[in-house]
Amino acid sequence: MNITDFQLELNSRTNPTIVGFWAPWCGQCRITKPVLEKLANQYTDRVGFWAINADEHPDLLRAFKILGIPTVLITRNGKVIGRYTGIQSEQQYRVTFEMLANRAEIRERTLPQFERFLRITAGTALAMTGIFTQAWGLTLAGGILAFLGMYDRCPIWRAITGWIKERQKAS
Repeated sequence: MNITDFQLELNSRTNPTIVGFWAPWCGQCRITKPVLEKLANQYTDRVGFWAINADEHPDLLRAFKILGIPTVLITRNGKVIGRYTGIQSEQQYRVTFEMLANRAEIRERTLPQFERFLRITAGTALAMTGIFTQAWGLTLAGGILAFLGMYDRCPIWRAITGWIKERQKAS
């Protein structure tokens, strides 16, 4: 399937659709996909679900700038309105399905491309300068700045912050 076929299929869907990119060899995908399928069955008449094997569609990965799997694209009226990269809790997916079913507004929470590029580039330059001059504070600052350019796509960061949020709610 190419990007044109994908977009035609997505545009033909009357309900908002969750598009899950997965691969059979991916451990997180083997956890995520059944959760999404279960929720899709519960919301079958209000929210669609479309699982796409990432190994079979590298053009789609490039077109949507998917850097890691599992990645879930949240779509409405043929447009991507949100994205999750990495494993999420069943509750987070449930909230997303519920918001789509109720036509609530969902906005993509990612950095603009140019800002991401600036953070990563400047952070890398600072870190390299720090390494070569043995200014370890500069190296640390550069590493932090570079991380701030990609943290929103880091599944480990999401897992850690999700765990912290769950602990805060519990207390």
